[in-house]
Amino acid sequence: MARLAQTSIRFKEYEVGPSEFERLSMEIDAAAARVAREIYGPAVEVDVVVEAGSLLVRITVIGGLLLGTYDAVSKYKDFKEGVDLLVHDAEKYGAAILNEVVKVTGAKKPDSVSKRAMTPGRISRVVEKLEEIRHLEKHAPKRMLQEQLHEVARDVQAIERDLEQQELDQVDQLLGSRGLPPLDRLPKPDYEDRSAIVRDRIEVGRAPPRKRRKKLRHHNRFVVGDKTPQLR
Repeated sequence: MARLAQTSIRFKEYEVGPSEFERLSMEIDAAAARVAREIYGPAVEVDVVVEAGSLLVRITVIGGLLLGTYDAVSKYKDFKEGVDLLVHDAEKYGAAILNEVVKVTGAKKPDSVSKRAMTPGRISRVVEKLEEIRHLEKHAPKRMLQEQLHEVARDVQAIERDLEQQELDQVDQLLGSRGLPPLDRLPKPDYEDRSAIVRDRIEVGRAPPRKRRKKLRHHNRFVVGDKTPQLR
């Protein structure tokens, strides 16, 4: 399943007790569902995480690009247009859910906000980067081209992880229609194995870590449906 949008909102100075935290979490669930239904329709899922302390709200919208009850790109002329408009939908969702969360918390403004287009954004970035590399091929050194290719490696890996094979085939068709290589011919991230270094490191004279007080945490994933979740 593709992650269609993700918004993370943090309030550094926001204290809340257990009963207030439960009420807040339920209201955020309802707002996340309501905004997702308005933008994406009832068949998507939302994944809501709320953590107390330095209050964190992270909401992810999940749905199939081509498969399942939510077919994100079928309403558009072609796959590329659908992907581009899903990026726009992610921006709309991020702005709308930010407004809702600020209303629910009663805070003036958050300390940090991250709005991401997730899988559609990654597909769009890969296409743009590959087209940029193609324009550089005639005059740029090979090493520079390889460095540019590795910039898309993490996006390629995430796309392959999130999508079903039929959806990956559509991405490959999109790339092929622009004269670009398929996903399986693109580089993947290179990870340095540092586990041996960590195992061999001896730490002397350090006191054992203090036990941290367990944070209040709410995690709920559900299909949006036709009705907003009821508050208790």
